[in-house]
Amino acid sequence: MRDYREYFWMGIRQTPSISKFPQTIREQFIEYIDSGISSKFKFVTIEAIYDDLKNFSALKKGVKAKRTALVELELNAIKQAYSLIIFPESVGSYTELGYFTAIDETKEKIYVVNDYNYSGAKSYLNHIIDVIHNDREMRALQIDFKSTDNNHKFAELIHNLEEDYTSHQHTLKFMESEFFPLVVTYEIIRLMPILSYRQIEDMTRELLDNLEYSKYEKKNFTVLISLLVVAKVIERFKEEEQIYFRPIDSDYTLVDTNLTERQKATLIKLQLEYGQEDSRSYI
Repeated sequence: MRDYREYFWMGIRQTPSISKFPQTIREQFIEYIDSGISSKFKFVTIEAIYDDLKNFSALKKGVKAKRTALVELELNAIKQAYSLIIFPESVGSYTELGYFTAIDETKEKIYVVNDYNYSGAKSYLNHIIDVIHNDREMRALQIDFKSTDNNHKFAELIHNLEEDYTSHQHTLKFMESEFFPLVVTYEIIRLMPILSYRQIEDMTRELLDNLEYSKYEKKNFTVLISLLVVAKVIERFKEEEQIYFRPIDSDYTLVDTNLTERQKATLIKLQLEYGQEDSRSYI
C-alpha cells in the first residue's frame, strides 16, 4: 500500500473575518496547511465535507444532506482517517474529545494539540489526553495558545504524525481496514475516469463483494465521494446535465504492488467489463 491512511481530521473552523474573537490555534493550523506546505498527507475538515454533501445533494437526486446526522457523518469520515487531530480550545472540541475517546475505533486515532499553559494542571481533560497518548505511545504536542506564531510547532506536528505512520505502516492490515472502501472507490475512478455516481457506486460494491469484504455500508458511499473531492484527489464535473468524476492526477495512486494477484485480477476484470460500455450512457 502507498500511504492509504493519509486522511486527517480536524474540528470545525471558525472564520476570523466574521468573529470578534482572536484567531484560534485550529485556524492558524489550517492557514499553515493552506499556504502550500509539503506533506504526504491530506488534511480535511468536517465542515468542508458537510458543505460538499449539501452542494452535491442539489445536483444528485437521492442524496439528502438534511438527513445526515452530523455526529454520524463525523464518525463515518473519521473511520477513513489515520489521525483525528483535536485542538481543545472550545466547548465543541472538549465534547469531541470526550465523545471520540469513548469509541475504541476512534480513540486510537486521536492526536491532541494541547495548550502548554495548562499542560501541567491536574484536570480531567489532561487526564484524558495522557491516557490517549500513553495508549498510542506518542506524546501530545504542546503549543502556546496565546501565540500567533506557531508554524514551527505545526511543522513538528506533521513530522510527529509522519514518524508515527512510518513506524506502524508494516502492521496495518489493508483488507481488514475501515478505509479499504475509500481506496477501492478512488482506484476505480483513477483507472476508469469519467464515470457517473451510480457506476462508481455499483463497481465499488461489486469489487468489495468479490473480495469478500464485510465492513462496507452503502449508506456511507456519499461520504467516501465527498471525502475524496474535498481532499482534492478527484473532481466532480458536469457534462450533458450529468455529473461525472475523474482523478485530478491520474498518476497519483493509493495502492502499489502489495496488492495480491486476486485483487489485481478483480480490478482488471471490472475495468474490462465496464470499459466495454459507454460510461455516459450508464446513468
